Amino acid sequence: MTTPAQPLYCWFDTEFTSLELDTASLLQLALVVTGPDLVPIVPDDCPDLPDSVRRRNGISVYLQPPSGWEPGSFIAENMPDVLQACRASTFGVQDGDRFLATYLDAAAGRAPDSIKDRPILAGNSIHSDWFFVRRDLEHFHSRLHYRLLDVSSIKTEWRLAHGGQVAELDKGKAAELRAVFPAADLDGGAAHDAYYDAQASLAELAWYRANS
Repeated sequence: MTTPAQPLYCWFDTEFTSLELDTASLLQLALVVTGPDLVPIVPDDCPDLPDSVRRRNGISVYLQPPSGWEPGSFIAENMPDVLQACRASTFGVQDGDRFLATYLDAAAGRAPDSIKDRPILAGNSIHSDWFFVRRDLEHFHSRLHYRLLDVSSIKTEWRLAHGGQVAELDKGKAAELRAVFPAADLDGGAAHDAYYDAQASLAELAWYRANS
C-alpha cells in the first residue's frame, strides 16, 4: 500500500474591515508554512518579495484600506498598529495575492497538479479566511488543498473531553506560546495582528497535541 505524502500546512490569518464578510475588505494577510512537525519552512531566497513583507517565519502584508473607510470602535481600539501600518502601505489586494503565491512557491515548491497533494490552509476559524482566499486571492487559492485544518474545531472537542480539568493555553502570552512553539516570531506583535495570530494558531495545535 502506498504511504500518503505528508501534508504541508499554510498557517494563514487575515484582518479585515468588518464581520459582514460579503462586504468586508482585507486589511492584512499573513502566512507561515510548516510541515506536520509544525517547524516553519522558510525559503533562503525569495527575490520577488519586498523586504517589507518578509518576517523570520513567513510573511505579513498590510494592505491599503478602502477609500473613505473609517474603522469601527473594535478595530480602532484593538488594532491601532495594524491600522497605522495599513494607512502607510502602498500594497493592494492583488499585490498581497502575488506575494502569498510567490512565498508559498518558494517555501513548498510549485503546486502539484493534483489538488489532493497541495498544502492545507490552517488556522483558527479558518473558514472566514478561506472566504477571502476564494473571493480575493486567486493565485494563492490555486495552490491550496480543498481541505482546511481548523484549530477552533479541535478546541471545541478538547473542551468537551477535558472541561475545566486542564488550564488552556493563553494565546495572548508570548511566553506560553514559545513554550510549545520555541521558534515563534512574536516580537513587536500582539493579538489581532495576523502574523502573530497565525503563529498563535500553530502554537495552539502544538499545545493540544501535547495535552490530549
